[in-house]
Amino acid sequence: MRKAIIFSIASILIALAAYLAYRIFITIQQKQSIEKITYTLPVFAFVTVSNKTFSNADLENENGKIIFNFFSPTCEHCQYMATQYLKNKEQLKESTILMVTIADSSSVAKFNKDYQLNTLPNLILLRDTKFQFYKIFGIATVPSFFIYKQQKLVKKIIGETKIENLIVPFNFPEGGK
Repeated sequence: MRKAIIFSIASILIALAAYLAYRIFITIQQKQSIEKITYTLPVFAFVTVSNKTFSNADLENENGKIIFNFFSPTCEHCQYMATQYLKNKEQLKESTILMVTIADSSSVAKFNKDYQLNTLPNLILLRDTKFQFYKIFGIATVPSFFIYKQQKLVKKIIGETKIENLIVPFNFPEGGK
């Protein structure tokens, strides 16, 4: 009887260890896949505040400087970054800023109005109505930033950052970091 109990416990522990190892392996594979996908500008499609689809094809300067900013209208750090976009609009005028959120359209419209983001011609507010941002970029933390230059990922920032960290990566020569 005692041997059966020990054998059962050992079997359960081995099965649990095998399952955990499998989950770790799958997670590592997913992260590597996402890193590979996001190394170059990924294919995306989100919805504008006017409920039109916006995708890679709509980028006016796909090879230029692009900043993806995953945000929430209720996030204080995101609200701070919105004020920084306005304060530093001259330094950011050569960049396309794509602010992406999963929030509802009324929250996004209020955020747009409160922070006067519609005064920035290079900033586009987008809604992720199909919850694809995480699948594409592998991160759902707000705020998050993915900075591209000539379709290559230059920098990834998770959490609030200084505006200089969004501007400085573009000063690197082509191919440099």
